[in-house]
Amino acid sequence: GKISQGQRLGLTKPEAALLAHRYGSNVDAVYELLEQHRDEAARRGMPAAVLAALVYAVEREMVVKPADFFIRRTGALFFDIAWAKKWKAPAVAFLAERFGWDEAQTKAYAAELERLLHEAVNPLEA
Repeated sequence: GKISQGQRLGLTKPEAALLAHRYGSNVDAVYELLEQHRDEAARRGMPAAVLAALVYAVEREMVVKPADFFIRRTGALFFDIAWAKKWKAPAVAFLAERFGWDEAQTKAYAAELERLLHEAVNPLEA
């Protein structure tokens, strides 16, 4: 199935299961991006599965800022905060390059994501 297909592409079983669950029948498109962006992911110090999800989000899901990706598309902010914190910096760097943000825009989007991460962890302070 789709999970074993992901494993053949070098994903761990949990990574493949997550992608198959998240993307359903569209997972093939994510797997294709995984192959195309493997070297770039290594250069950016992030797993190919994360970069493939990010590229898919930009190209197919109208994601234009980090908060879109971590909240609207992956739900990581609510369901996997550690994952969001771990990959936020390379994700922001990728999006900044992709959309040609200047330093001020990049900082603003990163700060927005930080605030949302903080509120998700400390809901009473929001």
